Amino acid sequence: AQALGLPAHFNGTIHDSATTATLSAVLTMREAALNWQGLSAGLSGQKRLRLYTSAQAHSSVDKATRIAGIGQDNLVKIPTNPNFSINVDLLEQSISTDQAAGHLPIGLVLVMGVLRSGRWMILPQPKKSQPNIICLCTWMPLGQDQR
Repeated sequence: AQALGLPAHFNGTIHDSATTATLSAVLTMREAALNWQGLSAGLSGQKRLRLYTSAQAHSSVDKATRIAGIGQDNLVKIPTNPNFSINVDLLEQSISTDQAAGHLPIGLVLVMGVLRSGRWMILPQPKKSQPNIICLCTWMPLGQDQR
């Protein structure tokens, strides 16, 4: 922490790319949802895991979903509103539908710097009925003004 000029109380991890940071977050969400048994028992026989993100998300979310063994078909991309915020109503509907189908929602990956649009994604205000499954991965391309 000191070598990078971070405060002594810094607690976290630093990754070399969006891909490794997102993979670390997705693996952590997967393991937490499986009571830390996924690495030892495997994913076979488990409920279908579902991961949610914005339709504007960085490709690292797709990569992490595949590498973590969750499967591309289980990455639910929620449409955004005109201001690039994730549509919370559609998110809530997707989570409810998946839970009713017996699937296990494991997390929501929000990426703040959106390369496709060159804009900041507006973060949603969570609704009380949503499970507490938010993981925030911040990513901003260097040299671009994101205001």
